[in-house]
Amino acid sequence: MEQLFNSLSEKLINSLESGEHLKV
Repeated sequence: MEQLFNSLSEKLINSLESGEHLKV
């Protein structure tokens, strides 16, 4: 469960760094 959260957080950070603002 923790790995899943870390994966999602990493993707979110990458998206923000790319300038993409995705609303889920």
